[in-house]
Amino acid sequence: MTSRSSCFFTMIAAVCLSCFVSTNGFAQVSKGDFWEIKSVKKNHRNYLVFELSGKTLKTYNLNKLTGKDNIETLNILGTKKVNNIYFVLFTYEYPSVNNNGQGYCGAGNEGFMALIHINKKLQLTRFEKHQAYSCINNIDTVKFIYDVKHPEYGIKLPNR
Repeated sequence: MTSRSSCFFTMIAAVCLSCFVSTNGFAQVSKGDFWEIKSVKKNHRNYLVFELSGKTLKTYNLNKLTGKDNIETLNILGTKKVNNIYFVLFTYEYPSVNNNGQGYCGAGNEGFMALIHINKKLQLTRFEKHQAYSCINNIDTVKFIYDVKHPEYGIKLPNR
């Protein structure tokens, strides 16, 4: 992770930790009904795992969803259920190029902020992503407008 990307996600994490109920995506949706979305890395793959009362109900392959096999970092920023739709706000990053740090951007990372919507049948209905920084595309750091307590409001790009 580059120092720029580390600083960017550290800044986001610090803001999120002060605003959100907990750091692992845990949320109470109604009395006696608890759900959780975890980020899990297994066999070089990244997954979002949906659990209800400790039982795994659905697993989403983030590598397949993003089209990237080499995701290094995945951080869940906020989760919420509104009108039977689950919203998950998260960041992820992967190496700019896969050449072990050799050449232009070899040690850089590509960072994204993303939001998914999951319906009451636990089907993924929407995946929205925005690039936060890039070594390849020469994007320094984009500061998005979002609310970890209300991920249903989405991600807003500055000046739009």
